[in-house]
Amino acid sequence: MKHLLIAGLLCSILISWKFDPVELEKKEILEGKVEILLPKHFGIMPEEMLLLKYPSANRPTLVYSDENGTVNIAFNLTASRASQQQLESYKRFLFLLLNLHFPLPNGKEMASKRSMEEKWDI
Repeated sequence: MKHLLIAGLLCSILISWKFDPVELEKKEILEGKVEILLPKHFGIMPEEMLLLKYPSANRPTLVYSDENGTVNIAFNLTASRASQQQLESYKRFLFLLLNLHFPLPNGKEMASKRSMEEKWDI
């Protein structure tokens, strides 16, 4: 069974917190092993931009980006496997981490762990 990659969710959350709502579309990536929701206006980063943004030899194998390359979602297919339970743990951790660094859009103080879990169904 294919899993929705957490990174796509995180990106869409960050974008929706800081900007107008973004229309998402489902894409299959990494040899069809992953389904992800990405902003419709994102495309695969051109090789020239990829080399500038990620000069290291071990750069990501796939990067989706906005037109200017300012917002990126990078992927690497590795031999490491993750169980559904591990993915849920990662999801919970990343949502709580984001909540610490990016307050909710209404400008109020950061949400409690409980309200974040309810809001994002984690």
